[in-house]
Amino acid sequence: ATLTSTSENHVAYDSTSIPGASGITTVNSAGTRTVTINGLHRVLRGAGGTRFFDHSILTVTPITITGARVTSNRVITGGVIDIYHNFASYKARNTFSSGTPVTWGLAGCCHPTSGVITSVFSGSITGTTTLTFTGTCGSATFVDTDTSSKTVTLNQCE
Repeated sequence: ATLTSTSENHVAYDSTSIPGASGITTVNSAGTRTVTINGLHRVLRGAGGTRFFDHSILTVTPITITGARVTSNRVITGGVIDIYHNFASYKARNTFSSGTPVTWGLAGCCHPTSGVITSVFSGSITGTTTLTFTGTCGSATFVDTDTSSKTVTLNQCE
């Protein structure tokens, strides 16, 4: 399989124009990092060119981060990321809210330990999901579009 990630101009499944230009930019100012995804296109193809996924990614509102994980005070205070699932024809709008900020708050834990990410789906899939980080390192609760709930184990750090 081959994964390509480019920051070239392209069009999402719903004809949304995704700019490329500089890919991802990060601005550091007075202890606050602002991350902007200016447009990424990620495609995974298998042998013979079979497409497994095709995603377009960009921020609607830049992601704002304060603090540091190593000092157990990193917080994502806001931002919105759109992910277009071009192969499956739907968009997920992922929102980090200042009302329930995603926080890394346990010493020695590389995972968020509080906060919520809300995802609203449109296109071939509709509805809303939430991922709520619990006070347990490496654990979160996922509520699906049908309101079913599941505890998930977080495998990747940072």
